[in-house]
Amino acid sequence: MDQTITLQALVQSAALIVGMWGFIKIIMEIVKAINARHDKEMEWDRTKEDLEKGRQEIIERYDQKLSELEKMIVENYTQTEAKIQELNAINLLLTKSIRAILAGQIEQGLNGPVTEAKRALDEFIDSKAFD
Repeated sequence: MDQTITLQALVQSAALIVGMWGFIKIIMEIVKAINARHDKEMEWDRTKEDLEKGRQEIIERYDQKLSELEKMIVENYTQTEAKIQELNAINLLLTKSIRAILAGQIEQGLNGPVTEAKRALDEFIDSKAFD
């Protein structure tokens, strides 16, 4: 058996090797593109997670600040209501005192402006009784 390598066999072998190398190169480029796309998708997923985490932190801070503001409003409202009640009590005491003073002056015989002031005060009190 005589085995001789012909030029044609050598060219066919070289063409086969170049073809296989080209095919492998194409496959490697496809794999590289798939990996690059996968890496991009992973990057987008991380970015999405980071954005969601940041959004959640903002919502939590907003809720905390809102809660603090609500507490401040309730506290201020409570303090204001207490002050109003205190001022109402003082006004009631002053009004009763003025009525007593005017009534005492009328009993001592003072008329005119004292009587008119007592009448005006009584009318004012009567008008506010049903407010």
